[in-house]
Amino acid sequence: MQKIFMVALVMSMFTIGTAFAGEKAGFSSLDTDGDGFISKTEAAANEGLSSAWSQVDADMNEKLDESEFSAFETKEMPTDAAPAE
Repeated sequence: MQKIFMVALVMSMFTIGTAFAGEKAGFSSLDTDGDGFISKTEAAANEGLSSAWSQVDADMNEKLDESEFSAFETKEMPTDAAPAE
């Protein structure tokens, strides 16, 4: 029984880690100059992000930090989508 619990625990940790890694990878892939922000020019590589720029750039400083990008990703995710298996 303990072995099954340990396997389940390790698998859940892997799944959670993968989800957070995917979020970071999305931000990093758009932050092409590696300055920790996504500029309007860098955002042009993502049509959805580029078209929603004025709503996503909450502090209107012409760049997105990770929290602004995360809020954009959350909005873009369909609310009725089934979780990946």
